[in-house]
Amino acid sequence: MSENIKSFGYHEPAKSLSNRIQSHAKYSNFNLHEWVASRFAIESGDAVFDLGCGNGNFTDLFFKKVGSKGFVFGMDKNPDLIAAANQTHSSLPRESVQFAVGDFDDPFPIQKKFQWIFAVYSFYYTENPARTLERVKERLVPGGQFVVIGPGADNGKEL
Repeated sequence: MSENIKSFGYHEPAKSLSNRIQSHAKYSNFNLHEWVASRFAIESGDAVFDLGCGNGNFTDLFFKKVGSKGFVFGMDKNPDLIAAANQTHSSLPRESVQFAVGDFDDPFPIQKKFQWIFAVYSFYYTENPARTLERVKERLVPGGQFVVIGPGADNGKEL
């Protein structure tokens, strides 16, 4: 895909993301954070990659699970959201929690391997799902898990 077309990709303002998060918390029939915490066996010392982390909405949850011996890495293509994530989570140890600007469709800005890679309401932003899945596979340890959480019941079929 040419750079001219790609430059018209979606760029979510920080306020829009915050509004979506607040709307989900107010109007949904379940707590997504509680569901993730209870559904996935993230352990102390694990490494978690939050792909499309936005403003770091799940960072606290992931850090509580992995602890200071683990590692949480958040990536989002919006620099404003990464700045907000860094500010919100500035009290967490930098050796355990880091954020970077990066796009699903570019090489990931980290070479580390992870037990968990989460794409929470974000995987649909990729322009090339097959290539992104290959990059995810390269970043997972053997037996690692890739978790895609999306807005529609047919997301699994689409993938």
